[in-house]
Amino acid sequence: YLAGISTAATKIEGIGKPIWKRLNPLLNKLLPIKSVPACFGVGMLWGWLPCGLVYSASLYALGSGNALHGGLYMLAFALGTLPNLLAMGIFAAQLKTFLQKRMVRLCAGLLVAGWAIWRLAVFAMGQIG
Repeated sequence: YLAGISTAATKIEGIGKPIWKRLNPLLNKLLPIKSVPACFGVGMLWGWLPCGLVYSASLYALGSGNALHGGLYMLAFALGTLPNLLAMGIFAAQLKTFLQKRMVRLCAGLLVAGWAIWRLAVFAMGQIG
């Protein structure tokens, strides 16, 4: 999806849309964020936002077979995506034109797909970690 090659991720995201429609009004009540508890609540609700990357990370965490490892994986996913989300919020207008270029999307999508293939290979060889 990120590379613009397939729309399979949008079909997966469609599964979560009914849940998000119910949770979105709760999110709107917490915005704009004015307190730490509201910030925490917004973060918890955004975890339900239909997103193929979040679903993939969640499935990997679930497949770890251990609540601690799964939780740590999700924490790493959150911390790993945080800089990108902050940058996107700050530089959205400036980055929009650049990120819409076909070659940029293709490279980003292939990089994500390559990482997924590598992780699947590591998993298949029994070297989970």
